[in-house]
Amino acid sequence: MAAALGSDVPFFLGTDAALCTGRGEQITPVAAPEPMRILLVKPPFGVPTPWAYQAWSRMQAGTAVATSRGRFDWGELINDMEAPVFAKYVQLRILRDWLAKRCVAAMLAGSGSTVFAICDESADMDSMREEIAREFGETFLSFITTTLAGGSGQ
Repeated sequence: MAAALGSDVPFFLGTDAALCTGRGEQITPVAAPEPMRILLVKPPFGVPTPWAYQAWSRMQAGTAVATSRGRFDWGELINDMEAPVFAKYVQLRILRDWLAKRCVAAMLAGSGSTVFAICDESADMDSMREEIAREFGETFLSFITTTLAGGSGQ
């Protein structure tokens, strides 16, 4: 029933951390990593989800598009949606690359348009937020957050 509301809805009904595959509806609980500092950047535009999945489907017909943005003790960051979304929304790729130079890892969140970055303890995230406003414009909203402390993953 939850999957009928949205592919990622079942994730929010039961586990601390999970590996999500398929459209996000195939959930495998995993041990949660230690809390991480995250910077979220939301551009002033969205990426229509139906368009993103159609573009991904067309791209999949020709070649594999998955790209890894980093391996960690807790898993690997992979988002198949980056290639088709970045092909049309070039500014999102530029933003992701800009963040990746300053943080541990950066990636498109879902089908977009928010981009997230995992930052280490030395990162001055307030200064990064100011730089984002200068580099990308005041309409690019940014938020600092931290992941929750993990439980059993079960």
